[in-house]
Amino acid sequence: MRDSVSERLYRLSKVVKVLVKRGKLDEAKKLVLSQMVKYPDSAEPHNLLGIIEEYRNNHILAMKHFRAACDLDPTYAPARLNIEVFGGFDNMKNPVYNEDDIEVKPQKLYKMIYNKKGIGRFIK
Repeated sequence: MRDSVSERLYRLSKVVKVLVKRGKLDEAKKLVLSQMVKYPDSAEPHNLLGIIEEYRNNHILAMKHFRAACDLDPTYAPARLNIEVFGGFDNMKNPVYNEDDIEVKPQKLYKMIYNKKGIGRFIK
C-alpha cells in the first residue's frame, strides 16, 4: 500500500494523463508545478513535466525533466523508460505516466524439448 505522499503523486499522474489526452497542457502543467513545490525531492512531477513538454514539442526541456527525475530517484522506472521512448528514433510510443503504464513482458528463460521417446527436458 502506498503512503500518503506516494498516493497523492500517483493520483496526480492519473489526472495529468487525462488532461494531456484532452489537450489541456496548461492546466496539467499548473497542477504539476503546484505539486512540485510541495514535493521538491520527488521524481514524479519531473517525469510528468517531461511528458507535458514532449506534447508541446519542447524535446530538450522534456529530456531535462526526465533526467532530473532519474537523478532524484534512480529507481523510478517511468522516467528511465520515457528517456528511452522519447530519446530514440522511434518516439511514437506512449509515454509512461506511472508504474501502471509499464508493460511487463514475460521472459522465456527455458524451453521444453522432447526426444524421440517423448521424454522432455528444459534447455536454456
